[in-house]
Amino acid sequence: MDKKINFLENDKWGLKTLLLVIGGVMLLLSQLVASLIVDVTYMIFKIESSSLLFAMRGILEMLLFYIVISIYVRKILKLDLSFFRIIKPKLDLLWVFVAMVLPIYVITFYLLFLNGKISYGNEYTLISNIAFVLKMALVSGITEELLFRGYIMKIVEYRWNKTVAIIMPSIIFASLHAIKGMNVGDFFQLLIAGTIVGIMFSLIAYQGDNVGTAVIVHTMWNLLVIGVFNISVGDNLKSIINYRFESENVLLTGGQFGIEASMPAIIGYLIVIILTIIRRIKKPVNLAEARVSVKNNV
Repeated sequence: MDKKINFLENDKWGLKTLLLVIGGVMLLLSQLVASLIVDVTYMIFKIESSSLLFAMRGILEMLLFYIVISIYVRKILKLDLSFFRIIKPKLDLLWVFVAMVLPIYVITFYLLFLNGKISYGNEYTLISNIAFVLKMALVSGITEELLFRGYIMKIVEYRWNKTVAIIMPSIIFASLHAIKGMNVGDFFQLLIAGTIVGIMFSLIAYQGDNVGTAVIVHTMWNLLVIGVFNISVGDNLKSIINYRFESENVLLTGGQFGIEASMPAIIGYLIVIILTIIRRIKKPVNLAEARVSVKNNV
């Protein structure tokens, strides 16, 4: 039986739950603090290496976030990180396969079916590019999964149920990805795509009862779709491989947010969601666990 979160006892209207969720989101400020520390250090010592800047910022953001969330969970909530499914990742070849195939499918779609121009490199050195790629892949992939599919999802599940825990944090996750200058249509498209991919990550985390599995899929997506490849309709040459395609269809461009909110990406998310549901249905029942569950409910 799960340990109790005393603060949530008798939370009739869900206000205490909402307060804990907001408190969790505020933990993301640790990344801003980490960035400020790195920037100030660079200014003081007049360091000019962009690769060192990327590396230091990424490492410090992840480290500071993990320290903050660990202290918050253990000292304030009086719980273990394992309560939030934040444990050592279990290697599951299926999800390793999904982690690789999902981004490759989206990238391949644009390269094969949409006219465009490919270019290699940007203004940064190879070392700077590697540092940038690793930062983009690891920082968001790790911190967002620990927060949304670990901490927030468990809090909401404890107060309501798994269905609400899958949907509510996914909507919050999507909303927080809004960027400056978005129109209503772009935001609505982001909200749909972001919620669907959030549901996908949530189901993957539930599949193995381990946030680490979702981290692997999220990190590989960021690595390939954001870090290594940049596929867009603009001239933003920010990745190692850049592909500028021609289209005015927002279902293909993803609006201002980019191809992560596009229809090809959404279709990929939905396929993975269906896969997790099918696997859950076909998963053999552990009779020993079933007996314990029945005994606890009697």
